[in-house]
Amino acid sequence: MRYLLFRRGLNNRRMLAILDSSPACAIPEACEWVMAKDMYRPAEEDEDFDDGTVAKNRSTPEKPSVLSPVLDQVNALAQEVRTFVHDEKEGRNKVKNQLQAPRQNSYQEPSTVAAIPPLTQTVRPSPPQQQGNGRQFRGI
Repeated sequence: MRYLLFRRGLNNRRMLAILDSSPACAIPEACEWVMAKDMYRPAEEDEDFDDGTVAKNRSTPEKPSVLSPVLDQVNALAQEVRTFVHDEKEGRNKVKNQLQAPRQNSYQEPSTVAAIPPLTQTVRPSPPQQQGNGRQFRGI
């Protein structure tokens, strides 16, 4: 009896069809079947809600006069947001390019500037020094 009252409380046709095709005869079994079929999420029936879709027999879709000012405002706000985001991206890229040093190609030879000018005079090596005992000093 409770199961029949439970079924009467369901308004979703798909849930009722699942329960009709299942061997469930108690409320816990019915809940298991509905959850197994992923039907526990609420689904709206097509007749219950009018979403403003145009019927197939109409040839030209009409925009309701009440919604047109609101839609115009929403479109204007969306355009403002798009331009703001675009300007922000450009600003970030400009700052990023200013802060980043130019990169060198890793396949090219590095360009170096000579820090020390080339020597024009020839440097003679110093003669070996002698120690006090007559031997020559060789260094380390």
